Amino acid sequence: MSLTKRFITSCRFVVVGASTSRAKYGNKVLRWYQSECLNVAPVHPVETEIEGIRCITSVDQLEDPKNVLVYASECHLTSTNGL
Repeated sequence: MSLTKRFITSCRFVVVGASTSRAKYGNKVLRWYQSECLNVAPVHPVETEIEGIRCITSVDQLEDPKNVLVYASECHLTSTNGL
């Protein structure tokens, strides 16, 4: 399946590198998924909630990883002070 088709038909999305800072790209991506009413979860090793959504600490916590599309934000590209 092509990446585009998988993106369009995905049941759930996760944002690895989600941030509490609205200025950071991981937070902007998370909010976009929210604005489109898509099933999204932020992945963050410390935060328990971002933008009102309960965080998971690792993709290992996903119940059905075969039906999830992961967006990963590279910390060194989007953050000046870490997550």
